[in-house]
Amino acid sequence: MAVLSETGVVKAAEVSQMLRPMSEALTKFFGKMPVPKYQFLFYFPGLNSPLNSKNGGYGAMEHSYSSLYFLPEMPDPDRLRSMVLEVASHEFLHMLAPLNIHSREIGEFDFRDPKMSQHLWLYEGVTEYVSQLVQVRGGLITPVEFRERMKTKIDNASKFENVSFTEMSRRILEAPYKDMYPNVYEKGALLGLLLDIRIRELSQGRQTLRDVLLALREKYGPTRSFEDNQLIPEIVALTSPELRPFFDRYVVGKEPLPLAEYFGKIGWVYAPVGQTRVKAFGNLGFGYDQGKDQFRAVKTKADENAFGLKEGDVIVAVNGQAVTMQNAEKLLRPWWSPKPPTPCA
Repeated sequence: MAVLSETGVVKAAEVSQMLRPMSEALTKFFGKMPVPKYQFLFYFPGLNSPLNSKNGGYGAMEHSYSSLYFLPEMPDPDRLRSMVLEVASHEFLHMLAPLNIHSREIGEFDFRDPKMSQHLWLYEGVTEYVSQLVQVRGGLITPVEFRERMKTKIDNASKFENVSFTEMSRRILEAPYKDMYPNVYEKGALLGLLLDIRIRELSQGRQTLRDVLLALREKYGPTRSFEDNQLIPEIVALTSPELRPFFDRYVVGKEPLPLAEYFGKIGWVYAPVGQTRVKAFGNLGFGYDQGKDQFRAVKTKADENAFGLKEGDVIVAVNGQAVTMQNAEKLLRPWWSPKPPTPCA
């Protein structure tokens, strides 16, 4: 574990304690830790650091024996923990795909003349699903939180056009597909969830998506690649011929995902459209001005929120308590996500 925090807000010992239960959950998932040693390398720029771009620019990269993270300093320990676990579990699980399960296009990747694989649904989508599954099975998040995250992915995926995921993957560097890349973490994860449900159903619970991934990892590993057009037939051969229509319709094809049908198999009730009544303070958002170290009202008008705030108004204090970077989450969240009877003035 190595941590560089520009202002010293984040400590290596703190991040280590966050990752320990995640590492235990991953070990339980794999049956044993798949490598003898693994390095987590973190760089946390300060919120006013010149390294920060206006658009965020944060992220991570995986390697077979390490992963490198560029994430913002978070004074709030709960937000820091959530961010670190979310990103680190995903990057570590890339040890399965594509680092140990990959096609020739990835195994022999030519950076000067890139040829893309058809299987981003596996490399990123299934990895994202499994990272959420590991967290809920390891007790790092609750089943309710897991369902909420899947709901968020459904909402986000609905913003994208239904296209063939294999075609999108193969042509992800071209327009219009390159703008659809974020959907590999949304619909791609949902494909992983539904595929896991279907495999369990067809095997009457004797086989899971995890079993398939570990079998593929055992066969291929870091130095052996599969042919791009042979992955789906191989997964079908490892499971059941009845799994083939799932790929033909929802991965190769572009039919809408059968969410209600599949969720019903595991006792979830899915309603694509519904109505609910919530108490709120109106249309109101917040932005942070790094140069002036101020929080401002954004995306609102005086007649659209209960406080009469105009676009750009500075939020100096809440209930007499000055707003700082350290307490902003606690003081401002009730404004857009109120839980009565919590008064805000």
